Amino acid sequence: MRDLVAGLSASEAARLAYARGLLYWHRRARYCGSCGAERQSTHGGHARICLNEHCARLVFPRIEPAVLVLVESVSPPGRCLLARHRGAPEGSYSTLAGFVEVGESLEDAVRRKIAEEAGVRVGAVRYQGSQPWPFPAGIMLGFRATALADDIHVDGRELVEARWFTREDLIAWAQNEARGLGRRDSIGRHLLECWLAE
Repeated sequence: MRDLVAGLSASEAARLAYARGLLYWHRRARYCGSCGAERQSTHGGHARICLNEHCARLVFPRIEPAVLVLVESVSPPGRCLLARHRGAPEGSYSTLAGFVEVGESLEDAVRRKIAEEAGVRVGAVRYQGSQPWPFPAGIMLGFRATALADDIHVDGRELVEARWFTREDLIAWAQNEARGLGRRDSIGRHLLECWLAE
């Protein structure tokens, strides 16, 4: 489906993503999490209700929010932090990302993930946009963050390397990298293009 979405209009891609997300949810929400009874689709497929009349709990699809972050250097010249994730090909860099944990604000999730994976502490965090990600039930929330210092200490588990890119570095890298700045429909590419345009 990810390959198909790239060739569709935004409205067609959104409908396909919505259908994919609902199908996934219906397959995994067949039984009540409170009492174990079977659930039935209701509200035109937008909800499921427990068939146990003593429970009758109504549930709706859930999404798993993840933050995707473009970190900017605090000192000139303007630079952004990109990393190579474990399993990614040599020389393949991207923005940093991670899931939001229970009880955590989006801004705190940004600060935690950047500190955990890259060893970089960030201060200001600004929301930039979002992208549905029904693989299987996520939403990507794009942010820009400003580093408090330029030191990098990758965790070695999720990230194997990270480095600062100037705008010139990023343009040169994207021209030589087969995937460029990433998929045209990705929030990661949007963050990078906005940063380059400034």
